[in-house]
Amino acid sequence: MAQNTNNEKLKQMALRELAEAREEISAEVNRVRQQLSPARVLQRVVDRHAGLLVVLAVAAGVIPALLIFRRKPLPVMVSVAKPPPKPVLGALLLGALGLLARSVTPALMKSVIMPHVHDFIAKKQPVTAAGGPQD
Repeated sequence: MAQNTNNEKLKQMALRELAEAREEISAEVNRVRQQLSPARVLQRVVDRHAGLLVVLAVAAGVIPALLIFRRKPLPVMVSVAKPPPKPVLGALLLGALGLLARSVTPALMKSVIMPHVHDFIAKKQPVTAAGGPQD
């Protein structure tokens, strides 16, 4: 019977050690699971390399923008013909005509249009007993 009790004690001790080992293994598995979880890994990367991530994000936006809006080289055509002369004389003539038209406008208004305006106004004024327009 002493041997039976001794075996029982050994079994109890083995079961306790097995339970403790299972708890340790479970704790280690949980710790490894938390350390390797994608959310925690990403959080650590962001915490350690925030500046680099900002630079990479800017580069990721700038590079496609530069590729999209880059100018393509235009083909250069060499003409063998002489280019036509620039119309300098025509530009000077148009400028002179414009200046002349602006300076003659007041004289034309006074000599051509204003007499008709005065006649129109004189016709619209009522006639007084003396026969002249009323002041």
